Amino acid sequence: MEIINAQIKSFTYRNSTEVSVKNIDLSIKEGEIVIFTGLSGSGKTTLTRILNGLAPGQYEGELEGSVKILGKEVKDYQKGELCNTILLINQDGESRKDILDEEELKNLKEYFSLRKEI
Repeated sequence: MEIINAQIKSFTYRNSTEVSVKNIDLSIKEGEIVIFTGLSGSGKTTLTRILNGLAPGQYEGELEGSVKILGKEVKDYQKGELCNTILLINQDGESRKDILDEEELKNLKEYFSLRKEI
């Protein structure tokens, strides 16, 4: 089952002339663990803000494209509604153990330790 489908042509923050994210074609299916990596300033945070409905919105800007969660446009969700569906864990996943159960935390630790070996 597809959880996230994003076809983003561009996103530009308000009062900026620089495009922060462009040409994103993303599909995330149920059960997948997705990691966004890249240099500082490459758009990782902006992309996650778009996917969880914070941009545009709390972070004002212009989005060209479509972002759907469970088949519904992100812009059509009520404020705070997506927090039950989308979980963002920054680089220090250990700091978010308050919202993860022990099994989820164990799986994340296992996953990240395997990735470091590659």
